Amino acid sequence: PMAEAWLRELLRLAVRSYGVTALQVEVIEEAASSKLGDREGMELELWLESLFRGGKLVRVHGGDSVGYGPTPRWLEGKDA
Repeated sequence: PMAEAWLRELLRLAVRSYGVTALQVEVIEEAASSKLGDREGMELELWLESLFRGGKLVRVHGGDSVGYGPTPRWLEGKDA
């Protein structure tokens, strides 16, 4: 739950302060890996994918990379 709260806050800043709807996995890892239980690489991707399957994140494909953004409901602190 704490890792999800940190990720939610990171994505809230990205959306509200910078108008970014999704962050690449690499950016999430660089910005918050230590706050996300030291998840890195494949472990981080699998965790983000589980949040996507749970309806908390949306997956965005762009070029050679994949990014994740928050669903509006989850961003507001309501579980999906």
